[in-house]
Amino acid sequence: MRKQDHNIIRAQAVMAPESEPCGLRPANAYNGFAVGRTVKRRILAFAGLLTLAAGFALAADVPQAAVAYLPGDTVRIFVTFKEPIVLKNVYLRFNLQGQLSEGQKVFAPQLDGMTLVKLSDREYEIQAKVGDHVASGSYQLNFINATNEADLTRTFNAGSDFPVITVCIRNDRRADFPDIKGIRLGERSEIKP
Repeated sequence: MRKQDHNIIRAQAVMAPESEPCGLRPANAYNGFAVGRTVKRRILAFAGLLTLAAGFALAADVPQAAVAYLPGDTVRIFVTFKEPIVLKNVYLRFNLQGQLSEGQKVFAPQLDGMTLVKLSDREYEIQAKVGDHVASGSYQLNFINATNEADLTRTFNAGSDFPVITVCIRNDRRADFPDIKGIRLGERSEIKP
């Protein structure tokens, strides 16, 4: 896998309030402590060193996206098979982890990819374009379906067939869609022969 080609970055996410998409805190978030400038700098320097060390320690764990994908962006997944294979088509799905947020209840809680690019006899790139109506949040790659030239399909599942991959999507769009006020069943109408 060529490192310059992929968008999967291993990093530790800083937990933020539930209102922040993907649990990532904006870089300019104020922490609310009133501390002297020198003490604050020392604390920040120490925290930075701890974060850097933790980031290196977690690099071997679950791959996480450090940046948020926006509508129009393409999520690129690189798959390397143990043996040469000719793929006819692929299908992958990312599912939203958690609930849809207010203002995005009608948005899609999944991201699908079907664009296949052959890189070698064993390596393929699968692309998933983030649509305008994909909800904000953290998404986990759940499965990849791969079909070979003999029309045989195999499903590869996250956690058992490949490591769990998580990406963050940020969509600032909102859509109002009213709730149902009431519902009732109409009377049975007779059909005459």
